[in-house]
Amino acid sequence: MNSLDMLIFFDLSTGEQTKGFKVKKSAYKHSLSTNQNKLYHSTGKAVYEYDFSKGVNIAPNKVFEISKAEDVIREVNFSSSGNILSLEIVELVNNEVVRFSLEESD
Repeated sequence: MNSLDMLIFFDLSTGEQTKGFKVKKSAYKHSLSTNQNKLYHSTGKAVYEYDFSKGVNIAPNKVFEISKAEDVIREVNFSSSGNILSLEIVELVNNEVVRFSLEESD
């Protein structure tokens, strides 16, 4: 991903650029995660799935969208062991940081 909202593919054996295409513009920051032939791309407000098993010239499929205006997706991660796509979502309100912790109870 570059600063021009482009996803660029490289040939690992030569280092040469092989493909590139525009992705949705970021509302917060770009975040990427992969699972075999699938790429998950977050714009900060939505998550898109690119299924490259269908070829390189594919349209993104929106799989999730934030409903609250003050929330943003900070990061996406795909866990192949659990076959789970997890999102780190933060709330941008009043310049505050909220910390959660679990405590053991008796």
